Amino acid sequence: MLASAPAIAFVPSTDLDRSRLFSVDVLGLAPTETTPFGRHEGMDQDGAGVWRTPAGDQVAWFRDPDGNTLWMTQFAA
Repeated sequence: MLASAPAIAFVPSTDLDRSRLFSVDVLGLAPTETTPFGRHEGMDQDGAGVWRTPAGDQVAWFRDPDGNTLWMTQFAA
């Protein structure tokens, strides 16, 4: 299922300029947006921590075993 989905990456960073250079120069990616990231109060998440966007997409945040913040999005049909 994931192999046929478009790839979208959100990468937390303590230095956005350095991360952007790495993404472009090393990974060959073309970032489309760079914004500060964090969990914001007021995002109405359900009991499982899933937030539904106004368009109906579902977004879930979680931490991997190394403590990195990851998230997945299920786009509304």
